[in-house]
Amino acid sequence: MKRKVLLVCILMFVLVFGNIVFANESTIDDNSIQSADGNITEEEWKSMVDSGQIQIIASDSQLLDVYVNQNVERAVSQIRINVNVGYESATNSMIIYSNLYSPNPFDNPQFTSASGGVTVTGRNLFASDPIAVSQSPKRTLSFSNRIQDSRFKSGESYTVQVGGRATGYNIVGGSGGFSITTSARIP
Repeated sequence: MKRKVLLVCILMFVLVFGNIVFANESTIDDNSIQSADGNITEEEWKSMVDSGQIQIIASDSQLLDVYVNQNVERAVSQIRINVNVGYESATNSMIIYSNLYSPNPFDNPQFTSASGGVTVTGRNLFASDPIAVSQSPKRTLSFSNRIQDSRFKSGESYTVQVGGRATGYNIVGGSGGFSITTSARIP
C-alpha cells in the first residue's frame, strides 16, 4: 500500500511540474467535458443535477498566479479554476467537473490542453484519475473526472484535489499550473 501511494505521489509530482500531454488525448468541443466513460455536455451535467441524479457536495474556486507578465504585451498571468463535485448514489461515484478560465475580462487566453490528475483521499481511501484533454484554442477549458469506489461512505468527508498544467496561446510562458483542494461530504 505504501509503495502504491508513493508511486501515485511521484506521478502527480511529474504531472503537475512537468509539461506532459498524454498519448491518449481526446478532442473536446465548446460544450463537451471529457470523462472516463465518454463525453458529457454541460447541458447533460446540469440535467443530471436538476433531476437529482447527481447531488452537488462541493463547489470551490481559487485564483492561482501562473506567471507575472513583465512584457509590454498583454498575456494572461492568472488562471482561475472552478470545481464542482457531485455525488451519484446509483454508481457510488464522485464526478468532478472543472473549468479553467481567466478572471480578467480583458484577457483572452486560448487554452489548447490540460494534463494532470484528480485525487480523492480520506477514510483509508486514495483514488485517482488522470486529466488529459486537448482542444482547438478556446477561452475556457472544461473537463470532468469520475471516481467510483465502493468505500465511499454516507456522512464521511473526503479531500478532492485537482491539479496539473494548462497550455495555450496568450498565456505567459505558454503554460501554467492550476491547483485546487476542497472538502466534499457524502450525503
